[in-house]
Amino acid sequence: VMGKDGVVTSYLWSYNQAFPVARLTGGKFSSTASLSEAGYIGFESNKKVENEPDNDYWSINRTGQSFTTDAKVGKYAWHMTTDYGPTRVIKPASQSCKYTFSGWAKTPGTYSGSSYFVLCANDASGNILTNGYATASIGNTGGQWKYFQVTLDLANVSSTVVTLRAYPYKVSGSELYVDELRLQPTDAQMETFTYKPLVGMTSQTDPKGVTTYYEYDN
Repeated sequence: VMGKDGVVTSYLWSYNQAFPVARLTGGKFSSTASLSEAGYIGFESNKKVENEPDNDYWSINRTGQSFTTDAKVGKYAWHMTTDYGPTRVIKPASQSCKYTFSGWAKTPGTYSGSSYFVLCANDASGNILTNGYATASIGNTGGQWKYFQVTLDLANVSSTVVTLRAYPYKVSGSELYVDELRLQPTDAQMETFTYKPLVGMTSQTDPKGVTTYYEYDN
């Protein structure tokens, strides 16, 4: 939807396409995965399948990984015991903008490994371009959910960027939990929502990652 000011607002749907789970101002989601300028997954679908609209087409069918009810918001998050986590590939909005990949991560208090949020720019063959790779390091979070983000400036990338790829990556250590993964143009604004079907909205997270929770009387 384009407002009178010319700014595009786009919505992403989940819960069997019944509820909007993300609102993006200044960019667009698309039902055609390769045309999306942004991506989001909050894991509320509880569907471990590929090419699933309720997962915004994130690739999540990984061995040693699964949904968990130990979530930052909503009912579900993602539990990783193997390396590459949920992955989203998108088409950048332009060759000169900045992109940010962000989300929440949690490790056990005994964690001594290394993990990252990874954002990379690829050519048509899937090769990572020069100056097209950025990471945010995830250390021991002490059993608490902590926010991480990484930004990549496409203006500094050596060649034409065909796709952007974002994913959490567990190099070593026992396990990693992630939730509320967002991939977007840095100057865009994304809000996300979770629901309890037949009851109502249970949380709303603003563009800065601040969450408001809602409770209902029985």
